[in-house]
Amino acid sequence: MVADPAAVFDDAHFVKQAYALAGGQWLGDYNRTTLIKGAGYPLFIALSAGLGLPLKMAEQALYLAVGGALAFALGRRARAPWAGWLLFVGLAFNPALWHPSLARVIREGFYVSGMLAVVALAAWSFAPRCRRRAAIAAGAGLALGVFWITREEGVAILPALATMAAVGIALQWQRRQRIQLRRPRWSAPSLLRSGRALAMAALLMGAAGATVVLSVKAANRHMYGVFLATEFQSGAFVRAYGALARIQHDRWQPYVVFPADARARAYAVSPAARELQPFLDGPVGELWRRTGCQQTGQSPCPEILSGWFMWALRDAAWNAGHHRSAAETQAFYDRLASEINEACDQSRIPCGPPRATLAPPFQAQRLGATLHAARDIAGMLARLGDGQWGTPASVGATEHLDTQSQMVGTISRPAHHRYEAAGWITGRDQLPQMALLGPQAESVPMTLELRRVSAEEQAAGLAAGWRLRIVSGCAPQACQLEVDGRRYPLAAGRLPLPAGTGVIDIERLRDLSRTLPGRRMEAQQRLAALLAAAYHRAMPVALVLGALGIATGVALRQKRRRDPAAELLLVLLAGAAAAVATRIALLAYLEATSIPSVNMLYASPATPLVIVPGTCGIWLGLRTLRSRRVAGRRAA
Repeated sequence: MVADPAAVFDDAHFVKQAYALAGGQWLGDYNRTTLIKGAGYPLFIALSAGLGLPLKMAEQALYLAVGGALAFALGRRARAPWAGWLLFVGLAFNPALWHPSLARVIREGFYVSGMLAVVALAAWSFAPRCRRRAAIAAGAGLALGVFWITREEGVAILPALATMAAVGIALQWQRRQRIQLRRPRWSAPSLLRSGRALAMAALLMGAAGATVVLSVKAANRHMYGVFLATEFQSGAFVRAYGALARIQHDRWQPYVVFPADARARAYAVSPAARELQPFLDGPVGELWRRTGCQQTGQSPCPEILSGWFMWALRDAAWNAGHHRSAAETQAFYDRLASEINEACDQSRIPCGPPRATLAPPFQAQRLGATLHAARDIAGMLARLGDGQWGTPASVGATEHLDTQSQMVGTISRPAHHRYEAAGWITGRDQLPQMALLGPQAESVPMTLELRRVSAEEQAAGLAAGWRLRIVSGCAPQACQLEVDGRRYPLAAGRLPLPAGTGVIDIERLRDLSRTLPGRRMEAQQRLAALLAAAYHRAMPVALVLGALGIATGVALRQKRRRDPAAELLLVLLAGAAAAVATRIALLAYLEATSIPSVNMLYASPATPLVIVPGTCGIWLGLRTLRSRRVAGRRAA
């Protein structure tokens, strides 16, 4: 896995909070980053460290456990173990999990299992025929609670839950009509009667999820004096951000939420905003403007972009002395929001409607960019990747890497290659002056070993001269060998010395760093590349066949006997489709309005739910056709 101690809002933040949890200090002392992100992932890191499991091994074990439980349950309910194995194999070798961005200490590696668990357990809870509905609904609620406290967009799972509940009610209603031998007739009372059990499951699910979230809020209340899960989900910071975002601009600019003209209006009406002016209009604002512009490639880029403004705002408040405690921080942001909103409501400055969200206001002119981003994300998900995989080297000071490694397990270290060039110098008695030069003609440290050929070796047929061995950290293809002032490429072969004074014969070049673990890693990456290429080609075809299978199962359902396995699959597939569609819409919206979001890191939580219809849809279609053929034979 990769460690990045410089990522103070991601990798380093999660490891720091895991250390605090392991030491019984909850999330640590309060500062401007303590409540920026949910406690779910630091809790998981601390738990895996407590169990002695490397973090990535724990993430993969959890993912395989969730996928294996779903596959086993489906195969058992359908009485078709091969179908369960097909789904499990498809999930187990998901190439998106080998992406370099998921090799980091990043919460998406945990979040992907959470999304799969929530959808799978909720589908089981909402299926018409469920023997342990209460227990499974409670489990789904606990998974939902953990999911909710891991990332800030937990609300995005609600459309999938609502879709599964609606499909489950429809299937339950059809089942009641079939039992009563009545012609299907839609009515509100009959739907309500059919949905009573599922409504109880939904209430139990919500109660269990709320218990998890409220427990985290209670812990934050005890430690920091604020009843919040994070400061980015609710509370005064969200209200202050929304108040600043409602101020109208003289000229609309894409990706900009609080430009210079809006800042001037805020400073004119809000003493709290004026406290931030030296920092937003000074080095803090410039730092975040430059960071956002560099990461997005925007040019010209005169303003802080919306994806980075939240960090600029918090850093400005911190520099102004308003992050000493959580309660004082909330009071400051409340004052900022009240002053801006009061000025807007009194028409002292031009403003839009009231806002209390970090989501940027959607502009109609960004619709085209949103649709373009949605197409790119959908294509990337359909192929389960963007052609990248593997684990890059960690970057950072050795002591910082060691600190992270103690919590998360073995990490990839910066590469320190040692290369050897070995050969002979013949045709001269005196040694030449030798130096090794790097790509920019800079001197490269090297170990030079020279040994005169012995009389016994000469008697055995070796020419008189010197045995040569050079060891350095410079790759041969990138270095030059300087001999008596003349430069030669460091490559295998004969290098004639100046004025016919002899020959250097380089007979062997090799990388001394190629150890057995390194060669094993290379073999694993080659296998991963083959599997990723196979998914890249096969998954779009599987999705098309899965869609045909789902359409077949739905179209022929009215003419078939009740099939509990097919009912469960329909609920699951509906939820998977809704979750994937919501994820695509969310990322496309963010790409068009805020931050670069067309990437596998953000898309990865939806990848297992892409595999589910690609495998289960095919099985559902085959099962439907087989049942229809059997029913036809019986009728004949």
